[in-house]
This record gives sequence, structure tokens and C-alpha cells, in this order.
Amino acid sequence: MKIFLCFILLLTAAAMPEANAQIYKWKNKEGRTVYGDAPPAGESSAEKINLPDSSPPAQDASGPNTDWHAKEVEFQQRRISKAKSQINADKAEERRKQHCASLLRDKSFLQRIHGRRVASWNEEKGDYDFLTDEDRAAMEKRLSENLERYSCE
Repeated sequence: MKIFLCFILLLTAAAMPEANAQIYKWKNKEGRTVYGDAPPAGESSAEKINLPDSSPPAQDASGPNTDWHAKEVEFQQRRISKAKSQINADKAEERRKQHCASLLRDKSFLQRIHGRRVASWNEEKGDYDFLTDEDRAAMEKRLSENLERYSCE
């Protein structure tokens, strides 16, 4: 069995064309151009033809990848990353707008109650708590700081 496999391997190797085979060009007796892997015996006008290397160029692993598919993947990843950033920025802007709307409602409320006594029910005490002038001033100060911080006006 081993001999048979060796014989098959030897036949296969002999049948494979040589990787660096030479090509020759010459004119036959009728004047036609003929190409072959060996010049005919006694033919002195046979010209050896140098063929370009058909193997693909080796890529430098440390250099930039020139493969178009890899470049396409990189491009798509950059596009997706940019889209995600834009979505996050849009969401942040929407949250800012909602917060500003809430702050503006609070400002409107404070303007409506200016000069009035405001009370809220306190469940624990079972009585009303009244908003003092100091509490109102502190609320207005915090509100104006937040309006400025979020560029709401």
C-alpha cells in the first residue's frame, strides 16, 4: 500500500508543470511565430521570453491594509460610529430641551405666585407649610442658575 501511494505521489509530482517554466518564441519554416516551453533542436533564433510574476504581491503585515474589503469594513464602522454619536447628541439635546421646558414652567409658576402666600400640605405634620421669602429667593436663585447653565432662554 505504501509503495502504491508513493507511486501515485511520484506520478502527480511529475505531471505538475514547473512553477518557473520558461517560454520560448521562434519562427517556423513557414514563417509563423511559435511559442513553446523548449526551443526546437538546432533552432538558434529562439528567443527566451520573461513572463511577469503571476503570484500576488505579498502584503506587509505591519503596513496599512490595502485590501478593499477591509477598507470597506473600516468605512462602515466609522459610519456607524458617527451615526451613534449623532443619535447620542440628539438624545442629549432632547433631554436638555425637556429640562429647559420644566425650568421655564417653574419660572412661570414663581412669577405667578410673586407676592402671594403659598402653602403646601405636609402629611407628617398634618398641617400646611408656608413658603417663606427666603425659600422663594433661594428657589429663584437656583432656577436662574439652572436656566443659565442649560442655556434655556
